[in-house]
Parts: sequence; C-alpha cells; structure tokens
Amino acid sequence: MANPTVDKLKTLALRFADKVAVAITAVLCLVFVFLAVSKETIDTTPDRVSEIANQAQQNINRQQEESAIVSKIEEDGMVLQDFGPQVAARESTKVDVRQFALARAFVKAEPGAGLIRDSVNDALLAPYELIATAGRGGMPFAVRDEAGNLVPPDPDEKKSSMSGMAAMYGMGESMMPGMGSGGMGGTSKKNVRQEQLAERQENVSTKKSQAAIAGAAGLPIPEEEEDTSASTAPVDFKTEVRGQRWVAVVGLLNNKQFRERYATALKVPVESPESHPDYKRIELSRQSFDPVTSEWSSWTTVDPNTLNDMVADVAFEEDPTVELTPDPVRLDPIVAFLPYLSAGYWAGVHHAQLIPPDKLRELLAEKEEQEENLPMGGMMGMMGMMGGGRGGMSEAGMMESMMGPGMGGMMGGRSEMGMMGEMGMMGGMGMMGMGMGMGRPAGAGPEHMTEEDIVMVRGLDYTVEPGTTYRYRVRVVVSNPNFNREDVAPGVDTAAREISGPWSDPTDIVRVPADVSIFALNPARGGYSEDTVVFDVAAWDGNTGSLVVSTFPTAPGEFVGRPAQREVAVEGEDRPQSKVINLQSRQLVLDTMGGQTPVQNLGLPSTFELPAVVAVLRPDGTIALHNQSSDATDEQLLFMRESYRLSISNELNKKNRGNDIGMMYGGMMGGSF
Repeated sequence: MANPTVDKLKTLALRFADKVAVAITAVLCLVFVFLAVSKETIDTTPDRVSEIANQAQQNINRQQEESAIVSKIEEDGMVLQDFGPQVAARESTKVDVRQFALARAFVKAEPGAGLIRDSVNDALLAPYELIATAGRGGMPFAVRDEAGNLVPPDPDEKKSSMSGMAAMYGMGESMMPGMGSGGMGGTSKKNVRQEQLAERQENVSTKKSQAAIAGAAGLPIPEEEEDTSASTAPVDFKTEVRGQRWVAVVGLLNNKQFRERYATALKVPVESPESHPDYKRIELSRQSFDPVTSEWSSWTTVDPNTLNDMVADVAFEEDPTVELTPDPVRLDPIVAFLPYLSAGYWAGVHHAQLIPPDKLRELLAEKEEQEENLPMGGMMGMMGMMGGGRGGMSEAGMMESMMGPGMGGMMGGRSEMGMMGEMGMMGGMGMMGMGMGMGRPAGAGPEHMTEEDIVMVRGLDYTVEPGTTYRYRVRVVVSNPNFNREDVAPGVDTAAREISGPWSDPTDIVRVPADVSIFALNPARGGYSEDTVVFDVAAWDGNTGSLVVSTFPTAPGEFVGRPAQREVAVEGEDRPQSKVINLQSRQLVLDTMGGQTPVQNLGLPSTFELPAVVAVLRPDGTIALHNQSSDATDEQLLFMRESYRLSISNELNKKNRGNDIGMMYGGMMGGSF
C-alpha cells in the first residue's frame, strides 16, 4: 500500500517543479545583469597600448654592460665551467670506436611503421624458353689411387699426352697450325693447362675448409685446415679418358624483373646492389618415357651432389673461346661449366638469343669459308641439315633455319648484347654449392651479379641412360636475403638459408641415343635383293667416348651391323687410326617394304619410289618399325654423322670444333647452339 506522504510530495513536485526552476533562473539572470552594470569599465585606449609597446621595444634594445651580465649570472649560481683542462685530461684515455658502431647501416625511414622487409618467395621467377639437347663424348679425368690421392703421370705417357690434348691448350712454344691468336678457335701461348691444374689442386686442398664453412656458418676454421701450401706448387697428375653421356638444358632468366621484384620486397632502390639476387644454383627435374606403357614417370629431381661428384675430377675445362655468349650473361652459379672433350662435340649449350649479332655474322663467314673446302658429300649433308630439305637458301633463310622461329627479332632487337661488358671471365668450375654465412649485409651485393636484363641458365645432366626419352624442367635456387634478419614483416621466413623458385614449363622431349643405334636410310640397289635396306649404324664407345658411323645393307633374317675395320680418332695422335669396331646392333630385320613400286593407269612413270619401312626385332623381344622418312632426317643421326666426319677429318681445325658444330646444329636444336 502506498505511503500518503510520498504521494503528496510526488503530486506537489509534478505540479510546481517547473515553476520553481523558472523562478530560480530569473533571479540569477537579474543578479548577473546587476553585477555587469555595476562593474567599472576598463580604461584602455589605443594610445596607451602604443605607449606600452614602445617601452617594451626600448627595454629590448637597451645596451647592457658585459660585466653586469656576468655579475647577474654569478648571483644566480650559474658559474662558467673550464672544459679545456678536462678534455686535455681525458685525451690519455683510449676509446675503442668499434664499441659504438651501428649494427646495421642507416636506412631511410618510410612513413608509418618504418622499413619492414617482405618475403621474396613470391618474387622468384622460373627460367623460360628451355631447350634440351642430348650429347656424348670422351672427357679426361684425373686418376686417383685407392686413398683418393692424385696419381702422377707415367714418364712414358707424359710426352704423348703433351702432344695431344695438352698441346691444344698452348703447352708448347708455338700454337697449332691455323690457330692464330685472334681466330675463333685459337689460344694464346699462356699455359692454360698449368693454371687449371693449380686451380684444381687448390679446390681439392680446401675442400674440408669449404665444407666446414657451409656446415657451421660463423665458426672459425681450425688452423690445421687452413694449410694452403700445397696450392702454391701445381703438381701434374695422370689423366684417363672416360665416355660420358649428358643432356644439356639451356634457357633464359629475366634478371631485370628479378631485381625489380627484389627491390620491392626488400625496400631498396632497384639500382642498389642489394636488389641483385644471390643465385646459388639451378636444379633439374626430369621425367622418363616408358615405351611399353606409353606413360611418363613422375617428376624426379636430379641430385646436385651426384652431378658434382661425377665431374669433381674433370681434368680440364673447355677453351673459353668455345663459349659463344658474352661473359656478363653467364653467371657461374647458374651456368654449368663445359668440360674439355677429347672426343665428341658440345651442341645445344648456348642460347641463340644471347649470342651477339657480330659473333653470329663471324661464325657465318667462317662456315661459308669452310663449306668451300668440304667434300661434296659432307656439304650436301650439311645443307640438308641446315635447310631441312628445302631449295636454295638466302642468308636470312639460313639464319632462320639455324636459330629457330624464336630468333626473328633478335638481330634487330638485341644489338645491345654485342657489348661484352667489363666483367671478364669469372672462371672457376661453377660448382653448385650450399648457401653460407649470415644474411646479406646491408648495402652489399652478391659475389656473382650482372647488369644484364636477360641471363642464361645451363644445366648438364650426366645421369641419363642410353636409349631413354626424357623431358626436363628447371628452377633457380637463391640465397635467402632475409636469413637471420629481424627487420622483416610477420610471417617472413628468416630461418632458411636458401629458397627455391617455381619450376619452369617442361622442355620438348629429348632422346638419349643407344650406344649402338640404327637408322633406315633407303632400299639397296645394285647387286642386292629387292628387300634389302641400307642402314646407318652409329656405335659409341662408353670407355673412350669415341663415335663411329658406318653403313650396312641388310636383308630380312640378318642382324643390322657387324664388327668392321673403321677409322677412329685417338687422343694424343695427330691422325685417325684404323681399328676393329663392334658395330653389331643385335637387332634382327624381320621384314621390309618400299623401293621401286609399279604404278599403272596414272599417266606416271612405270615405277614409283616408296620410302623403306623395316620391322626389326630388338634384343629385349620387342618389335620396332623404322621408316626411311623419319630415320634418314633424324637429328641425332645427322649430328652423329657429322661429328664422326669431323673427328677423322684433316680439312678442319679440330680446335674449332665447338664453333663449327654449334653453327651447323644450332637451328636443328631449336634455337640453341
């Protein structure tokens, strides 16, 4: 039940509260008006303000005696300090300025949070325009004993070795005939071989030290591992030639776009050395084709350490003149070095888009001069390869055939590549190594860098198997510029020493020839039966790397090829020697068709020539068909046939082989030399 008193108060407040508030407000307003009216007015005039300002200006401009100022300062307790004696007393104290050095160089601050580096993982690029080419040859390797030490050469063999391979490197007092110092294949009298021996021995002697640095960055190298006295006195060693198969993969990398992306991520100017990626190596991944199931295998990365081990004891590198691209576009970490070939030739190891136009014109001029001295058979074979069966070719047509369809604008659009730059040969073996040390210091660039917009990548896969078809893809591995750094955005990887870029698009298929390969050419004529077909048999010796190509007419029921006496090039000998070569393919001809076929009621000659088609039984029990239309123009056959001809030919300077073979097979290899 409600309280009566409370109800009365509530009713009273609702009825009279607003009237009370208005009354109080009116009373306050009257009080404030009375106070304002009764307040005395401020007696301030413009003249009075001007007078006060003039007095202030006079006080400011009034001159005071210095003694009065000093007296006033002393009265206030401010005494002048005698700093001179104090500084002189402290001069005897030595201070180490390194204690006050900055951990990092000054950087220009950005608005907001400041300079924060981003991740470069998404900035990495993949190589493009890849070309894969199969090759085989013989490489000189250093011989080691069971303990892993280099074996000195035999005294009786040293003289022979000097007259052969080593003589090509300028070991003698004069150069070989036709090898002028300014020629494409010439070398100077400088002892290149001894320089390579010294470099090779130095690499071997510091192998443990390099491994220690890579495995424990920042740790001091033990004194017992710093002994480099052995590298000061080069020691000759025994060499042996071993056959080696490979697939060369060359491509292009947009170094300019790489730098622009780095500069954005790392917050540095694109002109800064820090914008250069620290390329460490390229990695190859491949698929192999199974002819039985007609399927490709899964992608498998070729182990870089395995490749390094396979070429660790390569005795010599190729003469630098074999390289057709300028030095600045070849950075050692991403361009595999070319071992010296005592047998065979390098092909497909230069990307045509990076060869300077002047070099191309020079090679064309040399090729035309050599063609004038070639036998008719060799020249016809060469022209067939260059023109692809077409008629006469102009210089422009020849250039298109050699360089491939991607070279249409190179002559006009890449004239700047004619500048060789100021970098010079970088030398070294270009071994694939692991990233070492801390993150890159501020303002410092990598060891290998270039200002070129486009650079070349080159990988050599020495683990291929004969008679196998592959396709490849490539990626670039770089040193992580954010390794062990703290000025990075959240989520940036600072723990990895190296980071890998994306994989490239796959190359076209590349077939590694079998050690003994057969090619159906044409139906035999003359005293042979109608079902006899002429085969070319190419036999490669895996022990020495030498190649022999010979022709054998074969009828059904016969094996293609047989042991025969043929001329072969021998290392250390000036002329080829005749030896018995096993050209037996172990492939049996089952049936043939083709040749002269009668034609009736067509108004044509009485017979018509059909290409030969041959069914052969392979050693593994499978049956294969050989067609003259494809075999006679097979790229591998043309390359092997010309390689063999050049290896036993006295008409061409053998030291020019790298340039000759590159010119003759550049277009065939799809834009690479």
